[in-house]
Amino acid sequence: MRPSYRNTPDRRQLLLLLAVSVPFLFAKLGMPLLDPDEGLYASIAREMLERGDWAIPHINGVPYLEKPPLYFWLTAFTFALFGYSEWAVRLWSALATLGAVLLTWRIGLHLCGRRAGLLAGLVLATVVGNGLYVRKASTDQLFVFCLALAMYGFLDDVERGSRGRTRFLWFYAGAALAVLAKGFIGLLFPLLIVGIGLAWTRRLSWRDLNLVRGTAVFVLIAAPWHVLAALHSPTLFEFYVIDNHLLRFLDARRFVEDDVPISTVGFLVASFLWAFPWSVFALARSEPDEAPAARWRPVIVIWAL
Repeated sequence: MRPSYRNTPDRRQLLLLLAVSVPFLFAKLGMPLLDPDEGLYASIAREMLERGDWAIPHINGVPYLEKPPLYFWLTAFTFALFGYSEWAVRLWSALATLGAVLLTWRIGLHLCGRRAGLLAGLVLATVVGNGLYVRKASTDQLFVFCLALAMYGFLDDVERGSRGRTRFLWFYAGAALAVLAKGFIGLLFPLLIVGIGLAWTRRLSWRDLNLVRGTAVFVLIAAPWHVLAALHSPTLFEFYVIDNHLLRFLDARRFVEDDVPISTVGFLVASFLWAFPWSVFALARSEPDEAPAARWRPVIVIWAL
């Protein structure tokens, strides 16, 4: 039987998750800006609102094509409603994280039952990394939410069986929003995760993925801004596609890059600390899981990384 919010246990779990998550994620959002990117993102959203140009983000009158516009659109909308403030810059980081918590709860509930779903949501809500990162204006939290939406759309529909024409459409919508949040890795990551899942479980083939309708949903959401931006800025392909995606992956960018490279070991250590204290329990688990939903564990592990 499909879980429903009208079901009393589900409603209680939802209220518990909100009671834990909201104070943990939304407290102190109005503290002074701490990171240079926060000032950058706030300025871009302010300029977008004041210029009335929602197609191309600008900073001090110069087009900014480092990131797609979804976070700037949302922040500019928040500025229009509530005015300029530190908490308004960070609001969508916190809302996106809360959304990811709720989606994680639903994924766990559908795959492994109510107890596992509740624990999954509580863990994501209270890891150290989220406690720090939601207090920083960043496209990353929005990207994580979009990936969670894509994974929910995939895992929920694959476990429920056929839904006809709407099957997996939330997966495609989540991937499209991820592209608008972070770039083409928003398409690459879901395809990689799902591809590994299909190969591992042999549960579905590519023909089962509602590709025609799903591609239409993806294109309708992700393509218009890219087409409009390309028409407005001839350098979009060279900078945004070639340099900011392909050459970044090859560590060969032609333009100045302010990121600090991190080794694989460093990434794993940082991920362990980000997920603290619950990462300790992940290391402690050793016995095999024979539950039917355990077949999706490789998919979930890759998604988490």
